Amino acid sequence: VTSISFQLIHLWRYSSNGEGMIVLDVFSKVSQGFGEVAMSLLLIILASGWKLRFREIDGDDGLEVYLPLTALILMIHVVLIALNFVDVDASHKYHDFAGVQGWCLFAMKTMLFAYFSYCIYDS
Repeated sequence: VTSISFQLIHLWRYSSNGEGMIVLDVFSKVSQGFGEVAMSLLLIILASGWKLRFREIDGDDGLEVYLPLTALILMIHVVLIALNFVDVDASHKYHDFAGVQGWCLFAMKTMLFAYFSYCIYDS
């Protein structure tokens, strides 16, 4: 909800003055990234059998797996968000994730899906 709200205000300002508020655009992208990280980790934790095999997250595959995974996914999302604003007004760019940013995001999402599939298979 916050991501959409920030983006809405940015686009309203963009429609009136042609520049918008870049700060709100950045906050929108960051909050969208945090939402994606939270959803990815929640699906992976549920697929690995949390609440089926153990009651607390610090069980067998607990924090020693999920904490570094969270940090890695969060770091990659922050880097991708930062890379989006490097060439924000490039004439060759038709989408936020065109070029290297899109390929990195595709690779990361594919690896997360593979790990999710492995967790389901293991459970």
